[in-house]
Amino acid sequence: MAIKKKLDNLFKEWEDNDYHRGKFVRDGIFDDNEYLNSNVKVMFLLKETNDFGSESQQEKKQEGYDLIKIIESELELKKSKPFVYRILEWSYCILTGFCDYNCLYKSDDIYNKIKQTAIVNIKKTGGKNRSKNKELLEYIRMNNNEINLMQEISIINPDIIISGLNSKELLFEIFKDIKFHDSGFCRDIARYKNENLNFKIIDYFHPSSRIPCEFTFCLLRKIIVSEGFKEL
Repeated sequence: MAIKKKLDNLFKEWEDNDYHRGKFVRDGIFDDNEYLNSNVKVMFLLKETNDFGSESQQEKKQEGYDLIKIIESELELKKSKPFVYRILEWSYCILTGFCDYNCLYKSDDIYNKIKQTAIVNIKKTGGKNRSKNKELLEYIRMNNNEINLMQEISIINPDIIISGLNSKELLFEIFKDIKFHDSGFCRDIARYKNENLNFKIIDYFHPSSRIPCEFTFCLLRKIIVSEGFKEL
């Protein structure tokens, strides 16, 4: 069964509980073929979405939407939120090895690379500009969200996860017994294995962080090609 179909089935079950009903925000992969045929399967793990959906949805703060479809629509117009552009850049860096930030947008190919990735939010409802880790921990632990989140990640089955959580506490709650190591670049890295998953993870910045985008791009490239990351 295709990944998107499996995710669709999972989301239907997940969004049917009282907490999510009517306001569930879907995420996941963009395209089955693009993702499965990429040289490395990359997933971005984030906290929650806070500024997508139609204007009426944003006003109501209640209705659900599909984050992936909205990102696709906005990128067709080459007009999206800053955090999406960071994901574009980081995806291109990992998937192509391209390292000249100043030339990134000279080719439209950068807009296609995101289709080879996955985006997963811990919390499946719209949030606020600033997420509180305590609330996210409570969310993970309720209504089988922890089980469902791990099911989603298992379906996506990434090779590399770029975590934008900025919280070891959240990572330890999701990935039991994970052990991080210093990458040598002030960002921790780890390999996580269980019966369904085997991936490398970088405890990185959130794509919306105010750290200069050129810096986050170049630093990510250095981590990816470092011996420590290769040997995980």
